[in-house]
Amino acid sequence: MNTIDAYLAELKSYFSESNMDVYLELEEDLLEEIQNSMAEGETEEEAVRKLSSPAEIASDFFADRRFETAQSAVGDLVPEDDVAEVFKEARRKRLTRSVQKGILISKKALIMILLALDVFLVTYIGQELYFEGNLARIPLIMCLFSLVILVNVNQLRRKLTQRRRFFVMSLCGLLGAVFLIEGLVNHHLFYQGISHFQEITADGTENLSFSLDSDAVIEITTSEVGPNEAFRVLFDGNFKKQDIQAIAKNNGQKQMNLRVDKKSLFNLFTRTKESEIILLIPKGTKLNEFNLDLLKGDLRLLHMAVKTLSLDLVEGDVFSKGIQADDVRLTSQKGDVVIEGSQLNGRLKNREGKTILTDLAGDLAITGDHGHTIIKEFISSESDVRTVDGKITMEDSQVAKLTTFSESGQNVVARTTGELNLASARGKIVSESNQGKLSTKNDSGVTIVIDTEGMPGEVVSESGFIKWIHDTGHPAQFSVSSQGGDIRNELTNLAGASGPLVSIHSVSGDVRVIEKVN
Repeated sequence: MNTIDAYLAELKSYFSESNMDVYLELEEDLLEEIQNSMAEGETEEEAVRKLSSPAEIASDFFADRRFETAQSAVGDLVPEDDVAEVFKEARRKRLTRSVQKGILISKKALIMILLALDVFLVTYIGQELYFEGNLARIPLIMCLFSLVILVNVNQLRRKLTQRRRFFVMSLCGLLGAVFLIEGLVNHHLFYQGISHFQEITADGTENLSFSLDSDAVIEITTSEVGPNEAFRVLFDGNFKKQDIQAIAKNNGQKQMNLRVDKKSLFNLFTRTKESEIILLIPKGTKLNEFNLDLLKGDLRLLHMAVKTLSLDLVEGDVFSKGIQADDVRLTSQKGDVVIEGSQLNGRLKNREGKTILTDLAGDLAITGDHGHTIIKEFISSESDVRTVDGKITMEDSQVAKLTTFSESGQNVVARTTGELNLASARGKIVSESNQGKLSTKNDSGVTIVIDTEGMPGEVVSESGFIKWIHDTGHPAQFSVSSQGGDIRNELTNLAGASGPLVSIHSVSGDVRVIEKVN
């Protein structure tokens, strides 16, 4: 019988069958304490010698039991000082055991986390070696350092002596440091893919589609080529081996559908360099679909005809010229969008960047949440432009029916013809030298109308300030009212029976109607 077994056998002899559950709890705690001592390099005899004797432990237990009996028994004659001392000692031991159990549970939880992490890291390393032929350095370094922590925390009894444990930890730590320094010096910590150039060609020029979904940094350009040439796509940059194989599979296809460098759990430490994709489109060819879903990159789309154009860009700029799209869906998170000389129908949304549209035709719903939307020389039958706290500027355009709205930004429409409906909650509305019919509604912001053409208008406000500046060369009929604000109308005598009706009403804001002075 070894030292531990003899110790536990003696302790067990002090307990009856009715108290055997208490003995088993004590046995578990004592074994844990012995294992910790042995993991720190002590022998079995030394670890057992540090413990209180079996008789003392049993005596403490029965002292606790007597204390509980003394508390509940009527007429117990145990002195009060002895009872208090026994209570304090019992509470101290219970607290010590609770702390030890908490440490044990925390260690076990940490071991489970480290084991799960190592399984993931080893799987990651294996996948990258198999599919890419690359040693994933960051997962390898993390795996080595986690092994150092795991060996230190998981102090296995008898299976790993202190000297061997120190050797394993030192070896793993040294290897981790070596791979870390090597990766930093050679810039190989992150996998950067393979430098590669590839060209794929479509089979014919009818029913062509191109779709790209990527989280890499990619610059995309479209260019028009001769009508007798084939539709081609050129790839130049750094790509993963799997992506290169996927690109090659699209060669000769009419519908090219590509996923390049998409982020996943087993792609967390890949940082490919910026790549370039060039689409060579034969003149007169109209694509069925052109879809881009990009995390970061710049787009330069020139002279392209497409039925459905879908662009979703998180970060980067878009420049387009000579685009014809029956249905466009463009979304940009951070970046500028510039479109010139194009014909588009659909939706444009730019959350934070600047949107500049010039010489465009089509019906569009345009949203610029926080940036500046500039529209010039725009021809449309019906369009809607909105912003949250940005600015809308439309000039020199013809829109049969235009609707603009801003929460707290600015709406500025100048030299535009059509039915103009300008609205704002708290922002500023400016209408200058427009023709057609004007309708504005502003809850609490400022509304300024500069009328040089004699257009009919209806201006409504809750509490905002209204100013109408009128060219007296054009007669008009003014109907001005404000329930709670101040009214100053300099043109009360200007009204002519043949002039257009201008209705200005505010609930509580001030109103000014003044003559425009050149």
